[in-house]
Amino acid sequence: MAHKDRELHRAYCREYYRKNQERLNNRHKEYYKENREKCRAMSDAYKKAHREEVLEWAAKYRELHREENRIYQMNYRATHREELNQKARVYRAAHRDEINRRYRERYAQKKQEKLLAQQEEKLRREAGYFKPKKESPVVGGKTFRLDTCPVCGSREVGRIGNKSYFCRSCFREITQHKIYYYDKDGIRRLES
Repeated sequence: MAHKDRELHRAYCREYYRKNQERLNNRHKEYYKENREKCRAMSDAYKKAHREEVLEWAAKYRELHREENRIYQMNYRATHREELNQKARVYRAAHRDEINRRYRERYAQKKQEKLLAQQEEKLRREAGYFKPKKESPVVGGKTFRLDTCPVCGSREVGRIGNKSYFCRSCFREITQHKIYYYDKDGIRRLES
């Protein structure tokens, strides 16, 4: 008996809730039909106010974010620039020290070589067998270059090949180790 009463009560409640919901829905629909323009205007005003509020908040947020970003970038650049300057100072000091060390080593080496050469020359002179080297006008060290003719002394010397020159005054061909002349038939002959 109690079970049936409970079921009836539930059915009655469901029916009452449905009817009440329908009545409320109908009342809302009627109110909307009567005040359609008013509701639309209120809805548009609410949407507009909400949109303006959102846009204002977004603008404030953007400005705040931009300011924070600018401050961060300034701080980052300053610290980064300081780090780079510090690294550059250390590198420049190390580079300068290395160059100075190499220069000192080279200077000491050259000084030592010069001193050894002077001592060797002194010993040769004291021994009596020192003969100064006579430089040939044709052979001029490692690089062979000729400005004047070794035969006639003229400056009218021109280069005709690799390590070979020709004098226009005395018609001699001069190479690094030999001198040639041309006879009347135009044949090149070695000068003794």
